[in-house]
Amino acid sequence: MGIKKRTMAVVMALALLLVLAPASRSRAEGYIYGNSQSGVLSDNYESGAFCFTIADELAKDSDEALEYLTAKVTYDTSAKTVTVNNVKASDLSVYEKDLIVSIEGECEFDSLTADKSFTLKVASGAKLTCKEVRTTGFEGDEEVPIETEITLDPSVKKEETDKGIVYTCVAQQSGDDNGQPAQTPTETPAATTTPANDGTAAATQTTSQSSTGTSDAAATDSGTSGVVTAGSGASKAVYVLDGSSATYRETKVKSSAKKITVPDSIQVNGKKYPVSKISSGAMKNCKKVTSVTIGKNVTKIGASAFSGCKKLKTLTIQSKKLTKSGIKNAFKGSYIKNVKVPKAKKSAYKKFMTKKVTKSKYVLKIK
Repeated sequence: MGIKKRTMAVVMALALLLVLAPASRSRAEGYIYGNSQSGVLSDNYESGAFCFTIADELAKDSDEALEYLTAKVTYDTSAKTVTVNNVKASDLSVYEKDLIVSIEGECEFDSLTADKSFTLKVASGAKLTCKEVRTTGFEGDEEVPIETEITLDPSVKKEETDKGIVYTCVAQQSGDDNGQPAQTPTETPAATTTPANDGTAAATQTTSQSSTGTSDAAATDSGTSGVVTAGSGASKAVYVLDGSSATYRETKVKSSAKKITVPDSIQVNGKKYPVSKISSGAMKNCKKVTSVTIGKNVTKIGASAFSGCKKLKTLTIQSKKLTKSGIKNAFKGSYIKNVKVPKAKKSAYKKFMTKKVTKSKYVLKIK
């Protein structure tokens, strides 16, 4: 009888611990979610696109955590972008596919967790420091590794340091080796279109004065690094320069464009930069576009580059440099059915430009 009483006491003690554990945890940390429909921040986990865990040195409960984050986090559901400004957190977990996390100011996370794949952007002059980056999910209550990835915007630089992983923007270079301010170009490229040999229009870039262009680039011995707005008409876009090549980051003609061109190259300060990459979501939600032409130097098209372009059925690719890895998930969320490619590459491209590799909605016709 004494053994039974002792056993019962142990069971009751364990039950009491289980009841009290969640309450104890909620007092130590606050959990704030971003609602994927409304964009509202709250402690309600339903429809949560992401979650911040705020430790007790900043917030003792969810109410204090919400107050702390309200002025520091904005969530634009239409653009699927959460902007984080000067936030310290135990963890930021992303639960919604293709979310864009945009860092401003100086942010510090003990961990950054990709439960779903997402894109990380860092504003010029901003910095994100993480002690740990995880790609994990849950099977029941157990945390397990999963196949997700964090895609870095081409303007983001990643460094391993003794403080953790540091993400910065390549455009934030502010001085030369002598401590003098770096020269910022006052010229931005404007596009002129010349006929290509095959009869289609190919965009080329020349440098000219522009009162409306913007530049956040720094000159170096090897070339210009940073972010520039370049081109006009169908090729006007934000480009990221890395000193030797350019990445097409985001079109600047979303609301009105029916045709978009990713040029072979752009020219800045007398130097030509081949356009070699297209960023994830670069033409996302260009609802009026019906035609996209990709230049001959592109080697990689980012994930969901044409997502939401409902009228875009045919894509023209002039590049002969694409590979299977360079087009992975590129057509996710798009409505592309036909892909026109160089005749010499038709057979090779057919092998990997598949629904499975590109994540397209339809079986692609390679022409």
